[in-house]
Amino acid sequence: MSRSTGNASRRTGWPEANELLRALLRSLVSRRHASGPEVSKQAGYAARAAGDPDAALAHFLHAAHLRPGDAEAWNAAGMLHLSRGEPAEAIDALRQALAAPHGAAVESNYLYALLLDPALDADAILAAHLDWARRHADPLTARAPAPAPRPPDRRLRIGYVSPDFRKHVIAWFIEPVLRAHDRDRFEVYAYHSGAHEDAVTARLRTHVEHWRSIGALDDGSAAERIREDGIDILVDLAGHTAGGRPLLFARRPAPLQWSWLGYIGTTGMQAMDARISDEALEPAALAAGWYREALVRLPGSCYCYAASTALPEVGPSPAARGQGVTFASLNRIEKVSNAALDAWARLLQRVPTSRLRIAAASSRQARERIGARFAAQGIGAERIVFMAGMRYESFAKTYAGVDIALDAFPVNGASTTCEALWMGVPVVSLGVPRIGGRLGASVLGAAGCSEWFTTNVEAYIDAAARLAADPVALARTRAGLRARVSASRLADAAGFTRDLEDAYRAAARRAGWPGAADDSGPRVG
Repeated sequence: MSRSTGNASRRTGWPEANELLRALLRSLVSRRHASGPEVSKQAGYAARAAGDPDAALAHFLHAAHLRPGDAEAWNAAGMLHLSRGEPAEAIDALRQALAAPHGAAVESNYLYALLLDPALDADAILAAHLDWARRHADPLTARAPAPAPRPPDRRLRIGYVSPDFRKHVIAWFIEPVLRAHDRDRFEVYAYHSGAHEDAVTARLRTHVEHWRSIGALDDGSAAERIREDGIDILVDLAGHTAGGRPLLFARRPAPLQWSWLGYIGTTGMQAMDARISDEALEPAALAAGWYREALVRLPGSCYCYAASTALPEVGPSPAARGQGVTFASLNRIEKVSNAALDAWARLLQRVPTSRLRIAAASSRQARERIGARFAAQGIGAERIVFMAGMRYESFAKTYAGVDIALDAFPVNGASTTCEALWMGVPVVSLGVPRIGGRLGASVLGAAGCSEWFTTNVEAYIDAAARLAADPVALARTRAGLRARVSASRLADAAGFTRDLEDAYRAAARRAGWPGAADDSGPRVG
């Protein structure tokens, strides 16, 4: 399951493939009750591949009931609960998986799910990550060899590690940086730890001096390969997300190791020295104690965005076409909390001719649950439109049917917000004092759109209602928003990369490395 900051690519298989999967599913279902847990699990995988998460969940839970110690079944059930917007149920299932013999992915899935449960505070989230690190990562760090002496006056060698150097949201944020790096002062390495390569992979290769495909290497071998390259600062772009390699970093292949972009929480590891952040996202007075890593706060924002080439030109909005105002939730469904649903219901009451589109709702039970919550507040089903999973190119066209995007909370979106702004759609965001709760402050501030960032529910509803009240101004905003973003800090790859490089040089200076620039760099702490 693809997991990262903001939305993963939305896609399903070709119709012919889906029909074959459904046929297989029907065959497996017919034998489920007469067979054991393995058949139920295979039925679950077939249902999941065919785009039916509800049936898949039922199969995996059935398998787990037949064999309670089956970590594979519990893990799959947990991630399906999460995909239906049920983080508490996901955490319960994943705890069942943790109670049985399990692989490393189960623990990373559990840590990721904790970030999305509104009921958990930062202390509980940090404690779970620290516990994982004490058991798995820190012992490896204690045995790691000392770094080799650094040759004097060599360009700083920066290495980026990701399974997502491909058509993926991470590419929209890392590509402008790879392209803008100062090759006179920095030697850039990319370590692709994923198995999938595509046209985006090929393009990213052209932006770095050294490309290493390490997906087939185990963590120890990959760490040794990086150590041989003499990397000075190694940057993790995945953390505890799908395909992440935290135990590679635990082996300390580079003297300085930082996390960035792909994971909104702490890695929990002693071996991870810093996390790239910014003051809007994680103010010093608020974020103290959230992370084991030191926070390196870049000026402005820790995000730099280059839009996917799949995004079409901006067209007229539904309101401008006389169709009434259409709000939309474009984030992954696991970020859509009950508190956000209740705020959206109040907004629809406030703007009685409006509609709401909700993306990534492929689960029938999730749609029914959400619909019932709106119905309880007097919002009819005809005003709620659910959008199931689809290929990214098709999803990109749905912006033509959206006037105003409503950011999720308490965990905000990042890539989704960038994408909506690029498509001329204003995004109203609510900041919450928790991990991932101020992503909107960082992105909207960098885009020059801070007027749409709010800090309480009343202000959130008011801001969205004000935008909806003036269709003429809304059309004017839509027409000029892409140019506004293009001219903003959010799209200033050269300026952003210079700030990032200043942070790298400042870290090198603090390490006492010869040739490091004599500047203080961004604030650390």
